[in-house]
Amino acid sequence: MSPRPRSDMRKIREVLRLTFAMGLTRRQVADARHLVPSTVSDCIKRAQTAGLSWPLPAELDTAALEHRLFASVGLMP
Repeated sequence: MSPRPRSDMRKIREVLRLTFAMGLTRRQVADARHLVPSTVSDCIKRAQTAGLSWPLPAELDTAALEHRLFASVGLMP
């Protein structure tokens, strides 16, 4: 079985914003972004493990965010 594809980084940023800044529940975020709740939970868990919250640091571009969220578990190429 191959790993699930990653959500694009714009969606991940939006998940973090809706969760941390707007205070929406995982289900509300999943419904708003057309994701399954487990994907939202995974994004939030990865962000928390990486020590991230909202707002994200201004210097954290897309590549740096992806590295922070996925490199620690060996999912980066």
